[in-house]
Formats: sequence, structure tokens, C-alpha cells
Amino acid sequence: LMRCLKRTVYCLGICTKYQVKQLLEYGNDVVSMDSTHGTNAYDFQLTTILVVGKDGSGIPVAWLLSNKQDTTVFKFFIKSLLHHFEGEGEMVPVPRYFMSDKATQFYNAWYQASGHSPQKLLCSWHVQKCIKKIC
Repeated sequence: LMRCLKRTVYCLGICTKYQVKQLLEYGNDVVSMDSTHGTNAYDFQLTTILVVGKDGSGIPVAWLLSNKQDTTVFKFFIKSLLHHFEGEGEMVPVPRYFMSDKATQFYNAWYQASGHSPQKLLCSWHVQKCIKKIC
């Protein structure tokens, strides 16, 4: 998996056993990805993969700290996460929906890493922001 990244790319992915359990339990419905932007002086971004729990709240199931945000980096992150399930003999979650902002790299990376193309949902915050901008 590491061969796809350049030496100048820094990635640290974190996923606990609890988070794996949550991804197994809720990962077949909605999976979401989002990243921070410009929150520190070191040009690192935090990307979170979330699932939606029974009560509708977001449950973070993995984090990525990286200095680059593109399809290649996100694909590496997702493949690494999903590789865990294959190694444990678990069924890889296949979400019905994938929610993110309008940036294409999240969805493209999910599709390329998993081979599944869930229906895409736009985050309501971004939809409302776009509507306010137009009106």
C-alpha cells in the first residue's frame, strides 16, 4: 500500500477497536468523510470518516492526519482501513450512502479503494451555504 505515496507525504491513520466495531455495526448505511482546513500553522489536515448511529449522530470511526489531501492519499487511508476487515475475516462494510462536501476526492477515493459506488449525499451544511450564497 505504501508504494502509492511520495516520500514527501506524511500520513498517520488512527482507528481503535471501538471504532472498528462501530464501522461494522453502522457502516452499511451512511459513511461520511470531512476534513479540517487551515486550523494549524503546520499545514496538516485532520480527515475523519464517520458513520451515522441509531440516533442520527455522527460517530467517528477513523482519523487521518496528513499534509496532503488528494484522492491518492485518501484512497491509501481507506484501503488501509478496509484491509483490516479482510485480515480479520470480517465482511467489509458496503454503505448505501456516502456523504461529503462537494469536493470529489472523498467519494472518488472511497470508490477506488472499496470498489463500491454508494449513492452520494451532500452535507446539509454545504447545501445551505450554497443556497444562502445564491439567494
